Amino acid sequence: MVLVALLIALYVAWWSREPYNKVLAAHNRDLDKHLESNKRLLSLIAHDFRTPMKSMNSMLDLIEHNKLSEEELKEISKKARNHIRTTLRGMDQMLLWITKDKKEVSIQTNRLQPLLQEVKEFFSWELESLNATLNIASLDDHVMRFDLGHLEAIARNIVGNSLKYCKEGCIIDVSYSQSATEETLSFHDNGPGIDEKTLAQIQSQTFRSLLPHQNKRSSSTGLGLELVFELADLNDARVVVDSTLGQGTSVSIVRKLD
Repeated sequence: MVLVALLIALYVAWWSREPYNKVLAAHNRDLDKHLESNKRLLSLIAHDFRTPMKSMNSMLDLIEHNKLSEEELKEISKKARNHIRTTLRGMDQMLLWITKDKKEVSIQTNRLQPLLQEVKEFFSWELESLNATLNIASLDDHVMRFDLGHLEAIARNIVGNSLKYCKEGCIIDVSYSQSATEETLSFHDNGPGIDEKTLAQIQSQTFRSLLPHQNKRSSSTGLGLELVFELADLNDARVVVDSTLGQGTSVSIVRKLD
């Protein structure tokens, strides 16, 4: 009888702890996820920050040890300014990534024209250097329900990605549409497009399998696009990416109407 009573007591104790064990297991999974995310974030930041810093250090060596013409100094100055702007953007993005889960999402009505005008001014140097066009004329007086800071960060990342890969004279068209149930903010560029394998990885949100990419103008690790998906999710929206190699890419932010 004593043994039976002991077994019953142990079973009851185990059963009463089961809900707590499930909560603890969930917390452990969340912790592992955050640790992995932070580890990857630090790795990508080191990659993105190291490249422009090394380049600027080489530029300073050229200025210090070589007699450069006025034209060469101007060119180096332009490149250095671009590296500084890139690094500052990376820092802004890093801060947003770190605080996104702590910030209370504030859904509000945002006028799209002035918001995208600020994005256009933000990328004024790149647009001028590439003789590129960011067309926001069709936005008129359209509005979209979204967290303002999140929507601006999303727009910056999408436009920034287009400018990283597009050729000289490229065009980025921004448009807004609304159905009975959803509203959509779309960005379409006439750049080189995305190959099928990479597009599938983006659509399935397997960003960790994306390889760092670098061209003559900038480097990319996929972190910005991953942030776009996460910020959209925080606002109960989804991201739709469509692309054809050689014909351009469209990225749309789709949110159900309140």
